[in-house]
Amino acid sequence: MAWLRSLIKKKVVFLEKRLFPSIGSLPVKEITPPQMLHCLKKIEAEGSYETASQVFKYAVAHGLTDNDPTRDLGGALTSHKVKHLAAITEPNDFVKQYYQKLSSL
Repeated sequence: MAWLRSLIKKKVVFLEKRLFPSIGSLPVKEITPPQMLHCLKKIEAEGSYETASQVFKYAVAHGLTDNDPTRDLGGALTSHKVKHLAAITEPNDFVKQYYQKLSSL
């Protein structure tokens, strides 16, 4: 459960630093897509690709708002490029090589 607390803390810090300064004083029902785009463009310019969509999905699911202003912004923002790493196809060989490298240090 420590990882969950850590994740929650990370998300709260993200909201406090990146979204609340721009939209934190607005009721969630009044936040518009252009307002969200403005916030997210600033975040994107800093090199971060975090999104606020999870917050609005939660708000919609819990009846706090009827609309997710981030839903239609996908094409207006840069997609985060995911870098896939090579899979370990032979775990025994990998472990053997890993321990050999450790023992040589």
